[in-house]
Amino acid sequence: LLSRTAAIGQILNRKHPDISSRLSSYPLTRPYLQQKSLVCCISSSDGNNVQHSKRIIRRRRKRNVGVHSSQTKPIVPTLATTAGYRSSNVWVPSDRGNISPIPETNMGVFLSAASALFVRIEIALNPLLPPTNDHIEIERNDSANGGCSLLVHLGPLDGSYSLSVDTERCVVELKSPISGAYTYVLDQNSGEFLEETEGHSLVGLMTRDLIRQIRGCPNF
Repeated sequence: LLSRTAAIGQILNRKHPDISSRLSSYPLTRPYLQQKSLVCCISSSDGNNVQHSKRIIRRRRKRNVGVHSSQTKPIVPTLATTAGYRSSNVWVPSDRGNISPIPETNMGVFLSAASALFVRIEIALNPLLPPTNDHIEIERNDSANGGCSLLVHLGPLDGSYSLSVDTERCVVELKSPISGAYTYVLDQNSGEFLEETEGHSLVGLMTRDLIRQIRGCPNF
């Protein structure tokens, strides 16, 4: 590399002595500027060396990428990479991994937890109702057999979130306009409603999807 650079310098000395003298005044700590200037100068006089000089600059650029702080992009924290959750399609407690939850089969315990979940969702969304978000509406329906349903309407363009309780299977079914349909069970260990196969959190998925469609964040 040094010998080739010296050869280019000799060409400049012969054909452009005034430019060569100015280049010599650059400090050695700025080799990129020297190489860039060399390419600009010899492009009209010596076509054989132009491509080689451009390759030198490209290699130098590749080596410099990531070295200077001004060239690196800052890491923007997101909800998916927040401490306590692993980075995936949905929020998952970091100490669970992909372990399937242990479902609660006691009807009384399950119905009590499902009712508390719906109340929790209503309270979390209450600060986001109009005038914060113009079209949000919450509709809850309770049945005599203990089953209940909750609808969160976001307006004609954004769709609705639907939660329903299946008393026969002891599960809560969620339909999200973004993520689709999932089935959740009451986990005996954590007391949370987790997806029956992969174990992600119902509250976590709702939070992740809602913040993409509305102003503010549910206060779970």
